[in-house]
Amino acid sequence: MNLSPRPLALLLLFCALASTTAYQQPRPSHYNTLNLVAGSTLLYELQIESANACDPLSGSPEQRAACAAKISVPPVYHAFQGNRSFCPHLKELERIKLGTLEDLLENTTDYRQGITLRYIRDVVGANALWLMPVFVNNDRWNVPDPCDNLGSPYAVRDYFHVNGRLSRACGPAAVPLSVAASAVDPGHPCWGNAALAAVVQEAHARGLRVLLDVALNHFGHNYLYYDYGSAQALSAYTARAGPTGYDSLWDYAATFDAGIMHPWLLDDPALLPHASASMQEAAREVLRRCPHLAGDALMRATNMWAAALPFERDVWHCGGDLYLEQTLPMFYLAPRNASEEPRPSLSCEDVHQCQWSDVKFLYHHEYHNAEPDRYHGGWDYYAAFVRNREYVFRVLNYWVSLGIDGFRLDHSTDYDSGLGPNEWVYVLGKVSYYDWVRKGQPATHIPPLYVAEEYGDQMGMNYVVDVMIDGFVGDLRYGRGCASCYKDAACVEHSVQQASRFGGHTLVLRALETHDEPRLFSGTGFDALSGAVFWAAAASAPGTPMLLAGQELGEGWGLGFRRSDYLRSRFAAPATQARALYAAVVRARADPRNRALASQRLYYLRPRLAPLAPDPRVYAVARWADPDDPAGSSVVLAFHWLWGAADRRNRNQERGLTVSYYLPPELADQLLIRDETLYRLVDVLYGEGEGTEECVLGRDLKWELRVTLTALERVRWYRLALC
Repeated sequence: MNLSPRPLALLLLFCALASTTAYQQPRPSHYNTLNLVAGSTLLYELQIESANACDPLSGSPEQRAACAAKISVPPVYHAFQGNRSFCPHLKELERIKLGTLEDLLENTTDYRQGITLRYIRDVVGANALWLMPVFVNNDRWNVPDPCDNLGSPYAVRDYFHVNGRLSRACGPAAVPLSVAASAVDPGHPCWGNAALAAVVQEAHARGLRVLLDVALNHFGHNYLYYDYGSAQALSAYTARAGPTGYDSLWDYAATFDAGIMHPWLLDDPALLPHASASMQEAAREVLRRCPHLAGDALMRATNMWAAALPFERDVWHCGGDLYLEQTLPMFYLAPRNASEEPRPSLSCEDVHQCQWSDVKFLYHHEYHNAEPDRYHGGWDYYAAFVRNREYVFRVLNYWVSLGIDGFRLDHSTDYDSGLGPNEWVYVLGKVSYYDWVRKGQPATHIPPLYVAEEYGDQMGMNYVVDVMIDGFVGDLRYGRGCASCYKDAACVEHSVQQASRFGGHTLVLRALETHDEPRLFSGTGFDALSGAVFWAAAASAPGTPMLLAGQELGEGWGLGFRRSDYLRSRFAAPATQARALYAAVVRARADPRNRALASQRLYYLRPRLAPLAPDPRVYAVARWADPDDPAGSSVVLAFHWLWGAADRRNRNQERGLTVSYYLPPELADQLLIRDETLYRLVDVLYGEGEGTEECVLGRDLKWELRVTLTALERVRWYRLALC
């Protein structure tokens, strides 16, 4: 893959995000080197609580009995001041038994028993697991809907601890219900970190990477602040004179801190004697000012004092619940009108409110810090930005040090908070640097995988991340940007071609469903099989395919993630034909002989008798690997009868459809097809022994490639093989 640098007026990541280079310090005006793992990754997204939830009144007798016996952590209703009368469906919600992390470890491949790691790897065939946020979250303050009994997982209140609601160890049999269900009791928190560690260990043993979902432009209300006990205090990074003093932070080697290599959290008073000198000094100062503090409150106060800016130390108080916005308000964005420059908050009442009522926006404005502020003068605003940037780094670095393989960055840039590409250049570069050092500074380094949900500054994030959620989902689902509202082959080509604007520096997430979208059948015209065919078309394009939990089963229920819910498709007869197609496509993509599908080389095929436009019924492409690939050539020809016999343009060909294609000389040369060489087409979806049994001369194959698609086999992927 040839990646040529292009200029950009900010520092850009040029570290070892490819599996073929060692780590390099960030340099200006360069793209990142694409992590080639992204091209061979197939993501499976799930929410822990809903993926294995069940209703004792649904399913077979065996499933109902298993649900009644299921170990789960029942949530305590906190929304709307705990007034249960506001939600008319609360009894139905509380009847649902929610899933836990331990459910993923059950030893079964039967989806009816559970969505497990074995099922995801061995049956679905995915090789990466995308977990929606697993952290302690806001389920009580300004929750949008009275029936949101779980709260949004994206309204995170503590990025260092897994919500106890997700672990059987925090169930009522283990700890008091008030602690287990909320996992935020200030005196006796119960966390699910050990359960997540077990899932990561087992996932790696099965060949699954694990990605966490983070939304770092905001925090949920009343954030619970923890930090490393092993590293120097965050205040060491902000105690620098003027903006040029912060430039040295970009030199990760010169500012190396051994306590960041294998960090541990200061979340237990018993750990204080082992903490770094600066953290012990912070604890002594907190106890001098607030001698009544103990337990978890003392830990959070110590961590916050160690990160406090001078203004925040001047107004420090020992009362209240010691939440972040009350104690260190400059983490947050202050309200402003259109004519005002952004600034950090100065009190918990002085915080920007946005369209999401259950969160507060953080202060990430890097380029609005040149004027001295009227409270302290100097560079306090920039210090607030630097502190937030270091904290974001510490969050991601902590989880990578524990084996997490990457992140999905929710709202990776944001106009309000100021979170932008240059901050991610610094953060992800530093995460990858410490990962490289942690692994022994290898000559070849596979760093974490970075996936961005990005709709604001896509071209800026194109320099930084490996995979972009760029609107492809909506383009293909709803036919956006197509000449007509009918989703035909030209529409699919348009949706796929949109990714060309990234120049191959970032791959696009090839998905038809995510947690942010309605289910596949809502407003799209798809049935289960047509949805699978369109997803196969997406999976045949350059990019990173993704399945949402239940999609492979034909799930049609609009699954909520802020309230108790469950996958209906686990308790009903699956869409068998669609499920078989999903499995075949995933299996074919994983086969190294089909590595052409992981490349970025693509050519849209045209009918022999009408070569100026695609056959509207069939999306057809040629894919091929790098001709210099030491493993040899790999060519895959993929054909998708998008709507099958239901296609209004099909002219009553209910039983099947045959189309002849022409391979022009410029394509044949790329595919290394020689006139006098004999070839055959190997069917990689429906059986290695099938396909074109007879051998065909290269010149005849170029002149006419005949493809027959049927109602039962609407997708054909052929690998070109020598006879």
